[in-house]
Amino acid sequence: MKTNFKYEWSDVWLLQAIISGGGDEGASLYNIISIGDALNHAIFTDAELECGFARLTEGKLIEERDGRFFATTEAKDIYSKASSKSGNIFTIRDRVAKAIDAAPWQPKISRAENTPKYPGFSSEGVAEAIRQYQKEARKFIGKKHPTRE
Repeated sequence: MKTNFKYEWSDVWLLQAIISGGGDEGASLYNIISIGDALNHAIFTDAELECGFARLTEGKLIEERDGRFFATTEAKDIYSKASSKSGNIFTIRDRVAKAIDAAPWQPKISRAENTPKYPGFSSEGVAEAIRQYQKEARKFIGKKHPTRE
């Protein structure tokens, strides 16, 4: 779990999205975007994704296979332990953050020394996953709340 970088609060959010949206098939970028929004009511930025993938991979908490992201056994164990006591998703996130010594949330984080690059990361791929997610969300919202004329 030791890395050359300090984990950020967004790495825990990302790990939580991968674990929640992955299962045995792993999490696609679309899964990560949609589950991340459900968990935090926000869309990951490119930097949160790219640097998070790099830090979590280096720390051996996730791995990528064929464009899908999988939590490692170590990550699952940390998450399982954090989930074993009562609490909501935020409490669990705080426990995971403590377990991996992630920096707490701060507005406008800018630590150039903590911004590793993830090989093969594509901002265009992220943008496409976000477009697909928003398209699906609009369809769902339209069915639940039709516009009035």
